[in-house]
Amino acid sequence: MEPDVRAMSLEEFVSLPTTVDFYYYNTENFKNYLNSKPYIKVGAELPSGLIIA
Repeated sequence: MEPDVRAMSLEEFVSLPTTVDFYYYNTENFKNYLNSKPYIKVGAELPSGLIIA
């Protein structure tokens, strides 16, 4: 049974063995994409316009 990532804190989510990180530009299209993907969590938004997810 897979854990419900929507109910996890960011710390719990990051400690999962299947979690990876990536950087992406903070755009409206990407924000809309994130809204439909509960398994992608934003860790930080950088001043350079990138999101760490």
